[in-house]
Amino acid sequence: MLTVEQPPTQATPSKEAVLDAAQRLIHQYGYTGFSMRDLAQESGLAKATIYHHFQDKREIFLQVLERDLITVRDRITAAAATPGDLQTRLRALITAFFELATERGALLISTLRQAEGMECEIYHLMRRYRDELYRPVVELLADAVADGSIRPLDLELTTVSFYGIIQGFTSRHLLTADLELDEKATDFILDLLLNGLLSPPSTAQ
Repeated sequence: MLTVEQPPTQATPSKEAVLDAAQRLIHQYGYTGFSMRDLAQESGLAKATIYHHFQDKREIFLQVLERDLITVRDRITAAAATPGDLQTRLRALITAFFELATERGALLISTLRQAEGMECEIYHLMRRYRDELYRPVVELLADAVADGSIRPLDLELTTVSFYGIIQGFTSRHLLTADLELDEKATDFILDLLLNGLLSPPSTAQ
């Protein structure tokens, strides 16, 4: 069983090849739709090599999911560190989320749909990476509060709200394909975050 409390060790090329092959097979056939023999054929590696890296198919599945979460975490962390003012950094974050949804969203949803029987492991995995995904946004908002760009807020709840808005856009894009993750969507989210819903006070005398 994958120990989710510890960071994964550095992956070797052969281990990465197994995870790449497993992700393709999960997406194409589902978790139960392929065997370790299929995985060996898809990866071009001997079954003995696969078992050297992984205890069983269940561990492979969890590491496929964890690798996706690490990719998301790293991209979000890099985006949050973009030089510039609050609007520039928020735009970089939204763009990174949209790019991840376009590149990997369908694959991640397909992977999660195969998670029956692994709910406990996935819960702990998602909980750990939730904190790592929140941290860059919380720190960005803390910087903005410190320099007076935004008013003091509950940083965690603001981060939850930020993720919630973006998730609404990406979920609709992935599930119904009737909403583009483009510059227009990015501008709308930025305007909503920075300017809110209320009309500005009238300056008329």
